[in-house]
Amino acid sequence: MVIRPLEARDVEHIHTRPGQYLGAHRSRLEVEEEVLKNVLAQYLVAEEDTHFLGYVGFWLHEENAEIVTLYVNEEKRQKGIGKALMEAAFKELKKLNIQQLTLEVSVLNTAAIALYEGCGFKVVATRKQYYKDGSDAWLMLKELQDDHTSA
Repeated sequence: MVIRPLEARDVEHIHTRPGQYLGAHRSRLEVEEEVLKNVLAQYLVAEEDTHFLGYVGFWLHEENAEIVTLYVNEEKRQKGIGKALMEAAFKELKKLNIQQLTLEVSVLNTAAIALYEGCGFKVVATRKQYYKDGSDAWLMLKELQDDHTSA
């Protein structure tokens, strides 16, 4: 598996996956604007033998960053791809001297919560009725510069 910066050729892979953050209800142009032209955003792609496996995206905010999306193809989940993408993101963010990393996750998404906790994120707040279905979100935080774990 290779993890690399997102390129223009990846936009179609993202756009055609309607169940996740960037592909959901957005035009191809909107996806392209976000992943290729947003100067505060960075995206990394996981692939194997040119097969698109997933991606992670984060926005930079001075000394902080926010994971805005993490997606792994359904048939490839539970194989360490999400963790590898997160660790690659940590490595990139540390190079940029990012101090703290946050993300939001549905309290119902137990698989994602397990991944994030395994990567060192801690729940710091609850956002009540955050999602359209009325479910809550957890705001999770990871301190990067004091992190002596992987990446």
